[in-house]
Amino acid sequence: MARMEKVDIPEGVSGNVRVKRFEVTEDAAKLERLRSIIGGRGRGVPAGWYTGLFRNGGLWMSDTPDEMMDHWEVCRRLESHGGRVLIMGMGIGMLVRYALSLPNVEHVDVVEIDPDVVHLVGPSYEGERCTVHLADAYEIRWPVGTRWDVVWHDVWQHISGDNVPEMAKLKRSYGRRADWQGCWAERECRRLNREDKRWQVRYA
Repeated sequence: MARMEKVDIPEGVSGNVRVKRFEVTEDAAKLERLRSIIGGRGRGVPAGWYTGLFRNGGLWMSDTPDEMMDHWEVCRRLESHGGRVLIMGMGIGMLVRYALSLPNVEHVDVVEIDPDVVHLVGPSYEGERCTVHLADAYEIRWPVGTRWDVVWHDVWQHISGDNVPEMAKLKRSYGRRADWQGCWAERECRRLNREDKRWQVRYA
């Protein structure tokens, strides 16, 4: 069985997007663990070196252990079913790398809206088994009859209840094109969405 690993892509800058390696020191890791305990979010980062995708100076995605765990659901599906795969949102290509490491995955289509991300990250993965499409996940049109065994939607920067309507829209769009589909951090987003609605009712 393959395992998700840290990415191995070149550092670089294109437009307002930057791929760079960064270090989490032991002291910083201790502080992150404390924050995760206090905040109850479980997002502490162990000390070590990681690769991150930064847009306008803000971190969009990295290959930390927690971010790897965010994809456990789709990883299990890929391991058991493989076939043709669609990944909405490239990031640093962590899931693309994992999918391509599995012999049962025939082909990976990746949709990414940001040309700078495609320029920086795409060349590390494009090839006979991987096609990168520069397009909007909500607007891209596919040839009639195009289907995937696994579809994964990962186009959001933060875990938020506000993501839920967009998740529902994407899943409806691919309901007849996918044997299975899922969204990054969907359960957590739905929980936050329910909490927001309870708060709105309570203080309305």
